[in-house]
Amino acid sequence: MRFKGTFKPPDDTTSQFDAAMPMFAGLGTQAAFLMALQAMQRLGRASERKPTTKGGTPPTIVLKLTPTVLALGDLGGSDTGAQTWTHFDVKDLFLEDYRVESKRGNEIALEVPIPNLMDTLKSCSDSARTGMKLANGSDGRPVIRFDFFLRNKRMDTYASASQDVCVRVIPEDDARNMKEPELPEPQYQIDLSGSFLKIKNVTDKMRAVGAHYLVVEAGKEHPGQATMPVASSARTERVWVRLVSEADFVTIASTFPALPLIMVGKEKPSPDGPIRMTLTTKRFGEVLAAVQLLGFASPVACHVEGPGHRALVIYAKLPGDLGNMISFIPEVIT
Repeated sequence: MRFKGTFKPPDDTTSQFDAAMPMFAGLGTQAAFLMALQAMQRLGRASERKPTTKGGTPPTIVLKLTPTVLALGDLGGSDTGAQTWTHFDVKDLFLEDYRVESKRGNEIALEVPIPNLMDTLKSCSDSARTGMKLANGSDGRPVIRFDFFLRNKRMDTYASASQDVCVRVIPEDDARNMKEPELPEPQYQIDLSGSFLKIKNVTDKMRAVGAHYLVVEAGKEHPGQATMPVASSARTERVWVRLVSEADFVTIASTFPALPLIMVGKEKPSPDGPIRMTLTTKRFGEVLAAVQLLGFASPVACHVEGPGHRALVIYAKLPGDLGNMISFIPEVIT
C-alpha cells in the first residue's frame, strides 16, 4: 500500500487557476488544500459533540485516495447523519508524479488528526515544492511524510526538510462504509448563487440571538406571484425560500423570492410545495461559512426526502473546477 504526490507549485499553476481563485494566486494548489482543511475543521467544530479535552484524542478527518480523486471527509456528526465531503481531482491538485497503489483496487483510506495535518501544511506554506507520501515512521507506524524545500532568501538557497503526520489505515470493511449516503432524487435543487450572502447574513443573525433551530420552507412560484422582476424570456421555474427561527423574546423571519430551480439530472418534476424542514442553526451556519471561506461557486441547496432520509444537502464547486464540496444536514426533531 503506497501513494505519493507533489502539489502543483506556483510555477506549474495555470493562469486559469490563479485567475479563478485569486485567494490562492501564486501559491499553488497546496494553499487550496490547506483552505479546504480549514473549512472542514470548522464543520468538525460544528458537530454536536463534546470538545476535545486536554491530552485527549484530537479531531480527525478521513482522507480517501483513488487513482483519480482525493477526498476529505468530516464524519464528526455521522451519528446524526451530518457529514461533509470535499473532493479534488488529482490531475488538477498534483503534478504527474501522483501514484496510489493498494490491494484494495488501488484505493487507500486513512484517518488523520486535523490539527497535526494543518500544522504541517502551515509550516511548509512557503515551500517551493511540497510532496506527500505514505511511509513508515521511526516507530514503524504509518505516517504521511511531507517533503518540502524552503528558500533562504538571504543566501538565495534552498534547504530540504521533511515532517511526518501519524495516520491510521482504516480497515477495508470500515472504509467501504465511509462514503456519502445514497439518497433519493432531490425534490428541489435550488440555485443559491444570487442570494447566498443574504441567506448567510440572516443565518448569522439567528445564531447571534441564540436560536438553536431554524425552519426552512420552500415552494414554487407561479406566474404573477414573483415579487422581483424576471426576464419574460426566462423559462426557468423558480421557488421562494423562507427562513424562520425563534429565540427568547425574538423571532427572525426572512423570505428570498424567485430563486431558480435546477432541473439537470432530475427525472421527476419538483412538487409545488410548500415543503418544510427543521435544521440546527449552528450546523447550517457553519456549512454556509465553509462555502464562503473557500470561495465556492454555484452553491446549490437540495431538499431530499425518502424512506429513512430527510435532509438538506448543500453542494458547491471550487472555482476553476479544482474540486467540490457536498454537505448533508439532516432534519432534526424538536
